[in-house]
Amino acid sequence: MFIETLIFSIIVGLIRKGNIKNFGLIHLRGISFLFAAYLVQFMLNRVDSSLLDIPALISANIGSLIHIGTYMMLFYFFWLNRYQFNFLLPLGTFLNFVVITLNGGAMPVKTTYIPEESIVYLVESITHAIMTAETVLPFLGDIIYVSWPMQQMISIGDILMNIGIFIFIQKTMVSRRRHHSCQSWI
Repeated sequence: MFIETLIFSIIVGLIRKGNIKNFGLIHLRGISFLFAAYLVQFMLNRVDSSLLDIPALISANIGSLIHIGTYMMLFYFFWLNRYQFNFLLPLGTFLNFVVITLNGGAMPVKTTYIPEESIVYLVESITHAIMTAETVLPFLGDIIYVSWPMQQMISIGDILMNIGIFIFIQKTMVSRRRHHSCQSWI
């Protein structure tokens, strides 16, 4: 859903006569922490515990610790850039972090609306797990079904993060244009 939000936000920014070149005016500190966190999460999502050459319990525990560690990188990135972002992006990330941490390093997923092959994936996943009666704070897990542009389950944290990204992109594309146009009259 992250990519879809980026694309949608940029399209809305362009419709609002924003300037995509304004992204070049942003100075984000510690951007390598952001990219490293997303790269590691992407890799963890593509590996299941049975592919690692160590017992499943150990690999799942190591994977869970790595998954939680990626959130530490994200929080450090947010701290370095605390004046750049609105509070929704870090808040949504924090809510996901809480539910993941309290559930052994994996995001609990409600399986009501997902196909059988996705349930099989969840059984072997390092970063996601099937929601059960023992799930801690289930309302923060992936419980919201989204069918467009692709079928997926998302969390309240995901929604807050995507709203935060949308606001950040709008502020960057449109607000900076207004700021620069005001300066030209001075």
